[in-house]
Amino acid sequence: MSMVWTSLVSGLLLGCAYAGAAVGLSLAMGMARVFNLAHTALGLTCGYLAYFLLTAVGIDPLVTAGLLAPLMFLAGLALWPTLFRPTVRGVADPALSTSILTLGLAIALENLLSKIWTPNPRIITTPYSNQALNLLGLTAQGSLVVAAALGLTLLLALYWFLNKTFLGLAIQAVAQEPDGARLVGIRAELVSMLVFALSVGTAAIGGVSLAMIYSFGPASYFDWLLTVLLIVVVGGAGAILGTLASALAVGLVLGLGGALLPQAWNSLILFGLLLVILLLRPYGLFK
Repeated sequence: MSMVWTSLVSGLLLGCAYAGAAVGLSLAMGMARVFNLAHTALGLTCGYLAYFLLTAVGIDPLVTAGLLAPLMFLAGLALWPTLFRPTVRGVADPALSTSILTLGLAIALENLLSKIWTPNPRIITTPYSNQALNLLGLTAQGSLVVAAALGLTLLLALYWFLNKTFLGLAIQAVAQEPDGARLVGIRAELVSMLVFALSVGTAAIGGVSLAMIYSFGPASYFDWLLTVLLIVVVGGAGAILGTLASALAVGLVLGLGGALLPQAWNSLILFGLLLVILLLRPYGLFK
């Protein structure tokens, strides 16, 4: 029974970490209408940079995540006018166009990472990585607790930003009624660019969080992407609290399933649930 409770806590912590990794993609899909399949590849790149700075200079991954987030935000600002705006302009189905574009970007990043760091798996080891922390009488891996705190903090900060600031309310207005937002003077194109840049910035924090939990290689972004997409689809694109609830549910399945079932069953259960939800609620449970 103790193993079950420990797996339950680990699953909830894992869900919090995945919530931080998924919330940026949820924003991009729900509020900027960008289907960014390179989201986790960008995050993985930041994970590699965190690994490099830790092993070469001794900089803690948490510090690296804080440094990379604004840099990735600026990268998102640069990517929007150079790649995304020309791709979606005048296109009947921007989601399809951006998915093809970002898939190519993800593959390019995978090849770049493979050239620089080789395909061998890497692991981030910090003083707290293997330290067992006591939570309500149960033990949890130190790096998992830190990654969960990072992901949950990011998600709650975005929720506050979207609901308590003028820019956040403008973002929601553009997402819900773009024509009406333009009529009251909101520049929808600028808002979409800022949302995309914000989602790219969050990819840095989410990628470093997952890299602190798992060993990773250049192709690890694909496994992360499948789980993150599942979370976004179930929670509803653009629904921040829905993303959290969905991520916690996925974390519980992964945590309990990892302790009680073979690994193959985890994927079967997760994507079986995804098919059912897509049939019953194609816009997500929380939309």
